[in-house]
Order: sequence, then C-alpha cells, then structure tokens
Amino acid sequence: MIKNRAVAALLKAWTLLRQAFNRQKIYEILPAFLVWLTFVLAIVVSFARPLWAIVFIIIFDLLWLIRVYYLVIHLLASWIRFKHDAKISWLDELKTLPDKNWEDYCHLIFLPTYKEPYEVIDKTFDALAKVNYPTHKFLLVLAGETRDRNNFLDVAERLNQKYGHKFLKILVTLHPQNLADEIPGKGSNINYAGHQAQKLIDELKIPYEKIIVSSFDIDTCVYPDYFAYLTYKY
Repeated sequence: MIKNRAVAALLKAWTLLRQAFNRQKIYEILPAFLVWLTFVLAIVVSFARPLWAIVFIIIFDLLWLIRVYYLVIHLLASWIRFKHDAKISWLDELKTLPDKNWEDYCHLIFLPTYKEPYEVIDKTFDALAKVNYPTHKFLLVLAGETRDRNNFLDVAERLNQKYGHKFLKILVTLHPQNLADEIPGKGSNINYAGHQAQKLIDELKIPYEKIIVSSFDIDTCVYPDYFAYLTYKY
C-alpha cells in the first residue's frame, strides 16, 4: 500500500513537472542554461583537461573580439549615415517624388502611458507639434490604464485643450483591467488602443494602406525630420 502511494505521488509529481516545464518554458530557460553551462564547463575542463580549456578560452575570446569589431564597424557606419541623412531636408525630398502623393498618408502615433505626470507628456506633445511635417496628418493615440484613471484623464484633458487643434485627432483610450487571456503591461495597452484606433480610422474613412504607424515611449521627443524621413522611405 505504501509503495503504491509512493509510486502514485511520484507520477503526480512528474506530471506536474511536465506541465510546469512545457516547451515554451524550456525555450525561455535554454539561453541562460547554455551560458551557465559554458562557465561551468570551462572551470571543470580546466582541471580535467587544462590544454582543452586553454584552447576553448582562446576560441571563446576570439569570437567575442570578432563580435566587438562587428558591432563597432556597424555602429560607425550607422553614425556616418545618420550624420549624412540629418543634413537632408526630407520634406523637400518628399515633394519631389513623382509617383506618390505623400499628403494622402496619415501617421498613427501610439503613446502608451501609466502614471506619468503632465510635465513629461507635455514635452512629448510639444515635440510632436514642432516637427517639420504637417501635423494635421497626425492621429495621436494617448493610451492610459484604468488603474491610473483619475490622473490619466486629467492629463489627457489638459493636453487636448492645449494641442487638440494642432493634430487631426487625439484619441484617448483607457485599457481595462483583468481582460481575459492578457498580461497587463505596455504591449496589451497598445493592443487595446489599436483596436480602438481602428474604429476611429473606419469612421474617418481613411484607407488602411494610407496609414503609417509609430509607437513611442511616452517620454520620446521625436526628431524634427523623423516623420518626413519615415514617409519618404515608406
């Protein structure tokens, strides 16, 4: 009897273990496991096979050196390209495009926030209002959380009064709590706001193919030529 109970307990424990460590969990654990395995093997092999350990460490260091050079080269190339592109008036470049009417495009801009004060968000809106691009083509989505309802709605009202006339529309959304199959956070907030924005886009009869989407942190002060550059590349 005791033996049967022990076997049953072991089987139950094994079932629970399999449920806990499902395939997704294994994928999440694997990178960290490989890192620690590398460190442990380096120590163990250094005692058992010192020469192997020396070769392994040299190869490992060389690989990291190559990665550093790779990163530095691409970082420098990106910086040079940025300095070059920053000198170009991308709004003027847009006006020279022969085939596309860039003024038909609208920018849908998501700004998720949670408990940020008015002063922080005001700087973001101020930067958006001063970009080198027609701001009446901007549909801003200020996405707040129900958990911060009172503060958020107060901030949204003040921003709407100050900047409402500068943009096509400022859509204010409140992400509900405890939605099914959802983890609370920035991603779920944007997902909810996206569905609300789609309803507004349908009401305004803006074709989906004429919308360019950006998602910023709430404290992002956008570069003045960002939207002109983005539209040109799009």
